[in-house]
Amino acid sequence: METIAGREVCTTLDEVLHPKHTALIVVDMQNDFCAAEGLWGRLGVDLAMSRAIIPAMQSLLDAARAAAVPVIYIQMTNLPDMGAQSPTRIRYGVLKLKLKLDQVICSVGSWGANVIAEIAPRPDELVIRKWRYSAFDGTPLDQVLRSRGIQTVLLCGTTTSVCVESAARDAFAHDYYTVVATDCVSDIRRDWHEASLLLMQSRVDLVNSPEIKQIWQSARR
Repeated sequence: METIAGREVCTTLDEVLHPKHTALIVVDMQNDFCAAEGLWGRLGVDLAMSRAIIPAMQSLLDAARAAAVPVIYIQMTNLPDMGAQSPTRIRYGVLKLKLKLDQVICSVGSWGANVIAEIAPRPDELVIRKWRYSAFDGTPLDQVLRSRGIQTVLLCGTTTSVCVESAARDAFAHDYYTVVATDCVSDIRRDWHEASLLLMQSRVDLVNSPEIKQIWQSARR
């Protein structure tokens, strides 16, 4: 910790990721995005990366819970009739992705909107619905974090180049130390994933989950 311009600033990863002020945010690990029977799977989207990160995410979740790090799940949500969609988003989904009008991803209350069973939230863990890419856009996430004294947002989930990156940039804009667990994020294309991490590294700490878990274990001693 250093005092810079009259403010105490975390300078090491041990300080940034200390369990007492860190929250783990799980982004969009939902059936429609990550399960073979979900909408993306049925449309033939490559889910290999999203499936591959599940064991690392399970381990990171276990470590967070053991270290008393709050776990918050972010749940992408849409209305079944696209009632919450703007013309720009309808243009993207219907005209660019070629989705049919009844192919609404993560429709509210549907199985597809649920978090995948492998990393399902515990009963005491908060699930925050969102209607846009960023976990901060139109949600109470910032208020929840500040109420709990959180200074660091640790992100995992999917997709790296869209919803994870959107949340990371907004977290930094909201003055949180921002960390992405590099082996716990995924995309539908490897080049998009790698490009997103390359761009984020100028503002975000990129750390793999074994290093994060080691920091938390050391803080408990």
